Amino acid sequence: MNNYIAEIERYLGHFEKEISQVKSLQVADGYHAAIYKKMIYVGILDALSKCFPRRGSRNRFVNFLNQFSGWDNAHKISLPHLFQLLEKNPEPAFSKLRAYVISELEKWVSGEIVTLDREPEISTIKQLWPKEKEHQKPLNGLSAESLQHCNLFYSYRNSLIHEFRELGRGIESQTDNSPYYISYSDFEEPEEEVWELTYPATFFEKLLKNCISEMKIYLMQNKINPYSSYHFGTYWIDELNT
Repeated sequence: MNNYIAEIERYLGHFEKEISQVKSLQVADGYHAAIYKKMIYVGILDALSKCFPRRGSRNRFVNFLNQFSGWDNAHKISLPHLFQLLEKNPEPAFSKLRAYVISELEKWVSGEIVTLDREPEISTIKQLWPKEKEHQKPLNGLSAESLQHCNLFYSYRNSLIHEFRELGRGIESQTDNSPYYISYSDFEEPEEEVWELTYPATFFEKLLKNCISEMKIYLMQNKINPYSSYHFGTYWIDELNT
């Protein structure tokens, strides 16, 4: 325990250096520069979350994000995602919720940038969500919580890591450091408009820096050596090095 301060500094200092390297990454194609940076950033988030083991990758990652990122809108519900869920599930039991979602989306003006602070808290959605058990997960196991941004961020992470692609068709610039929506005409039905969610690369960087800062405070206060969550040794299977 006596060396925990030095170990925390060494551990987090390593990732801070990696972030600096990522920021200076130069790629001729701007699109690929963004996706490369995001892939490395979520890789670092994954590595940091390993200090707080939980059962299942999603639980560990999402709980880490909620605990240390300082993301104010992490628990907000994505209205376009909720609208699409209700479109695919026309049960009358969801009529009040559907009316609410439509009325809120009608406030969004074509061509404007819509930030996440304009979206509802999950408590608001839960009040309108049918209480019957059969309606809690109306589409392939999806619940209200599935549409929270902290969980959507994990879906984005999976797409980056496992499929080498970003989700959605949003266009970002290097100065955007918060998520937002922009509207596009639907490819299949040009007269229809869709709202595309965008998580910019600079937002990933901001989240990661917040996580490191808050994690350092937590580790120091609780005298936790982050390396205690790792196994080191010759063998590639953790259990063989314990």
